[in-house]
Amino acid sequence: MDSVESLNLDEILQHTASLLVAGRVNFYSLKYLLKKKDENFAICLPDNMNNAFIRDICKHLEDMCHRRCVPFNPVSYEAETYEYLSIDQIRNHWDIILELVKAAKDFKDKENKKKVSEANLSVCELRYQNNCYYLCSKQQTLTGMLKGKKVLMSGNDKLEAVDPGKLFLLNNCVDFIICAPGSAKEGWVFIFHRENFISIFKYHEYLKRTVMEKLSEVDQWEFLQSAELIKNKSNQKNIYLNLTKVFSDRDYLRQMKQVRPQELKRRLLDKSGGAFTESDFDGEKIAVTTKNLDKVMKMLAKGFRYNFFMDRAEEV
Repeated sequence: MDSVESLNLDEILQHTASLLVAGRVNFYSLKYLLKKKDENFAICLPDNMNNAFIRDICKHLEDMCHRRCVPFNPVSYEAETYEYLSIDQIRNHWDIILELVKAAKDFKDKENKKKVSEANLSVCELRYQNNCYYLCSKQQTLTGMLKGKKVLMSGNDKLEAVDPGKLFLLNNCVDFIICAPGSAKEGWVFIFHRENFISIFKYHEYLKRTVMEKLSEVDQWEFLQSAELIKNKSNQKNIYLNLTKVFSDRDYLRQMKQVRPQELKRRLLDKSGGAFTESDFDGEKIAVTTKNLDKVMKMLAKGFRYNFFMDRAEEV
């Protein structure tokens, strides 16, 4: 497996022309609901439109080829990048999706054709240079969009009703790519549209659970006068997202435990651009209050682009 520093999808993004010639694809429409699993399904689409579909996908991927690949940042997003994270973080969900794909139903069946309009996820299985990738995108369900509406078309100077069951939408943009077992990048997810990725997998719920499991860590931060407010509000998005970033960096956690409270106070007063003042402290320690909570969380997650624990500038 590649080192984390060299992770990217250049073998696809930089060679879309070759992919069009040598790539082999199958397309699937899925309904994937986390709380109503008995309603989930996958339909294998007919292959007559495969060439058109993959051309549109490659056009989208070409727009991504100049972007840098960076680790997923739960707090903020950097322009002109795409992100990656370990597949282990969504494996429970992905295993279910993959099982649906492998057991996909035939489009030729009349009832299956009707189901396609209910799909909320499309999956393109791509085999290219002895690797297998799953290119996925969130779909807008046509049943939801057309609820309470009638679809009409013009023909022979008349209006004719169209059966919505014969229509469905296909989003040709790629929200994320998962590398299948045996692929060069096995074990990683590459994310191009983080909002859709988060929505499909309810990823924030995963982050919140992960933070709760590690929440006792904050009790070891001696530079805080008290960690109770942070723990009490840990289910808030602005708290658990910042804690996710902190907890994911073991070296940073070690640095936080080693800093002397009086040294951290001096750095915050001198190098936070006036964000921290004497009123934010109880003696040498940070007094976390409802008034300064957001500021403290921003500081902990390097939101000032500065590591106050090591006294050096750092990217978020």
